[in-house]
Amino acid sequence: MSNLGIHLKLPDGVANTMQQQRTNILREKQTANIDCSDGDCDAANEENHRSDSPSNRSNSSVHAVEIDDEDRIIMPFCPSGSENFIATDEDSQGTENKDHQSDVIDFDDLSLYPPENMPMLLLDLEKLCGYNPTDRDEIERVRNEIQSALLGDSKKNMIMGGAQKDNYDSEDDVALDFAARSSELFEAGIATHCTDSDASADNGAVIRYPEFLPLKMGQSHQPSSLVATKKLWKMILHPHNVEIVDKLLSLLSSTSRDLIWKYHMSTEIRRIVRFEEQLRDERMRKSQLRLWRKSQRPAELAKLYDVRETFEIRLQASKVNYDAFVREREQRVDRELRRRREMGVGTGGISGLDFNSKVTFGFGNDIDDVVSTMLIERTENLILSDDDYHDFAEDEHDESSENIIESDGSVCESKSISSKEKSSQVLPAVEGMPLPMTSKADRKKRRIAAATRRLRKKLDTEKECALASDLRNKIEQAYEEEESVRSLLISTDEKFTLSAVMSLEKHIEKIDGLLETLQEEEWKDEEEGLMDESSDDNFSYIEQSEKDPSILNSILAMILSALPSKDLRDPSKHYSYLKEEHQTIIREWKSEFGRLPRMDHDKTNVSSNREPVIYDFDDTWEDDSQQTPPSREIIQKPVSFETTNVPDDWEDTIDDWDGCITDINKEGAELATQKQLPSLRPGGRSCL
Repeated sequence: MSNLGIHLKLPDGVANTMQQQRTNILREKQTANIDCSDGDCDAANEENHRSDSPSNRSNSSVHAVEIDDEDRIIMPFCPSGSENFIATDEDSQGTENKDHQSDVIDFDDLSLYPPENMPMLLLDLEKLCGYNPTDRDEIERVRNEIQSALLGDSKKNMIMGGAQKDNYDSEDDVALDFAARSSELFEAGIATHCTDSDASADNGAVIRYPEFLPLKMGQSHQPSSLVATKKLWKMILHPHNVEIVDKLLSLLSSTSRDLIWKYHMSTEIRRIVRFEEQLRDERMRKSQLRLWRKSQRPAELAKLYDVRETFEIRLQASKVNYDAFVREREQRVDRELRRRREMGVGTGGISGLDFNSKVTFGFGNDIDDVVSTMLIERTENLILSDDDYHDFAEDEHDESSENIIESDGSVCESKSISSKEKSSQVLPAVEGMPLPMTSKADRKKRRIAAATRRLRKKLDTEKECALASDLRNKIEQAYEEEESVRSLLISTDEKFTLSAVMSLEKHIEKIDGLLETLQEEEWKDEEEGLMDESSDDNFSYIEQSEKDPSILNSILAMILSALPSKDLRDPSKHYSYLKEEHQTIIREWKSEFGRLPRMDHDKTNVSSNREPVIYDFDDTWEDDSQQTPPSREIIQKPVSFETTNVPDDWEDTIDDWDGCITDINKEGAELATQKQLPSLRPGGRSCL
């Protein structure tokens, strides 16, 4: 056996049996061919016919050699673990229909799903012929003549036999003729709408639509294009998400009008619905915005102010409780540090280093300031016992500014001058008077004294730095010890109070942000005049009075008048049904959209107030008309500043100029003295 990429393990002996049967079949076929060539074909055919009988076919199904194309069925793969996966054809078709009904079909996918039924024309032979033909042959002859007149002879064969031709010119002509003649039949009341599911040949001649129908694309001057009848019918039957609109489209599909008219009417209804939905959403938005500005926002502001005041009171109370807990904890920390210092454990905190008790327990992280304070205190209590240091202190006033010790210990020359040198420089030089002479020994003594003073200053500075470093280390250790004791002695109530304070502060911060946003928004609306009653209804044209004509009445008149009557014996029932449907649709339309659609002036109003307006929302079959651009003459027309409307004797039109000027001044004075009320926003005012 050939390798097909499928590895099957057959029972032992099966392959040999199948090969033997195949060999026998080929041998019998060769024998039959030889017998047919010798003139015994009848016997062979009889034998083949006997072998093809149902009884023999069931027994020798494995003997089939040739497979017809009609018997080639692609079987689905059965997944593992599902033995009863393959269902019958009826079950599979039912499942597919359920899936198709549950899926939402878009306009782009219309060609992928065939419609459930197709439209047909049901002709009344009595109205068409003037009498009611009773003979079956005569009825068939009349049907054939009508089909030939509507579809043509070439199309008649195609419909009856299923053959197709690639002759697009004839198809175009047939489609145009069918569209025109079917419209005439509908208008004359000879033809009524039906579908292939409810059509009956006994009631009259049933004519199918051609495969393609002509449809205008865009402007009226453009030629018609052929569109598939199935696609047009599916667009008409496509459901709408609004219940009342879907009901109206369902009535439209049942009208006795041609398919092209139904398609255009369906497109127009969907366009009107989209337009009304936009107006409804805009009206709701304006209404909600008006409600927000007039009632909801002031209520929210008042509520936020009340909540903020409540939170502020609770925050102050929580802070008072927290301060009390902190003071109590500091007392416990002081007692614990004293106990440790008495027991010889630790330094006793910061208070243990402050001999004059000037460093309090409100000590923070400014350790450098504490070091400076303690240096000053220790310097004041220091007893100077060194005589040389006293000598240095006496001479310090005379030559204090001779040398300056930098922060790093280096010594630099002072820019100041001693009193003797200053006196010698101040006294003017007298001619002939000798300059004072200094000996080398005096200069040497001075240099030695200056060097000694510099060395002592350097040593004192190093001592102070070492003392400050030592104090800093001690203070840091004491501070860390005090902080550790403070963190250990914090109580649970203090923790809860601190968390409450922090939570209230966060809430107040959020409320302040909301208040700032809402208050700024209210002030802005007040300054822009949006709080006035006159500026509330920017879409006043949306409101409609009872006297304004509505395009929905015209649409309902065209649709309901084209519905076929179900009871021909009693027309009053049909008219009552039409009246009830008309009232129901009008009532539900108002309930859904808030108003009835107006005539064409809605387009101009909306386009001038709100741009852009979308009218194309169904498909690409029909291009909506766009606004005509301004002509070249209007664009290139120069702007003229000539005042041709002002007469030459304009000065004589007013007799009393003084009185006119006086009236103008009075109006200005009234405006200046008009009462003004301060607005909520600082600096903003609103006039009454």
